Amino acid sequence: LDNLQAAILNIKLALLDNWTEERNKNAEFFAEKLKEYPVTLPYTPESHRHSFHLYVLRSKDAEEILKHLLRNGIESRAYYPVPLHLQECFGALGYKAGDFPESEKLSKECFTIPIYPELVQEEKEHVVRTIKQFFD
Repeated sequence: LDNLQAAILNIKLALLDNWTEERNKNAEFFAEKLKEYPVTLPYTPESHRHSFHLYVLRSKDAEEILKHLLRNGIESRAYYPVPLHLQECFGALGYKAGDFPESEKLSKECFTIPIYPELVQEEKEHVVRTIKQFFD
């Protein structure tokens, strides 16, 4: 790191605990509001604390939900649409489609919704309303 980056990081580190707490509050909100819909929510054991850098949902309709969210102004994406073993950079390992079927299935079913700590109530409600609208 150069001095400028170190100074910025030093400031951000002081905020990290608060950001993690806010992300966890947002995750609790989404978990409560989306539990009745056919999406698989992130799981965190009681004995652990999650940082929720991403809030990843799973659905057989992931591609269509993702498009619906984007059409409604909600940033969403599938971070690993191609499973690792099928990515070009790992081609030398010799894996082919079908070698890791669960990984391949997950790559088609996972997508994210916003979870950043600065999300305001209105934005969280818009995300939930848009997902509910997709299923209703």
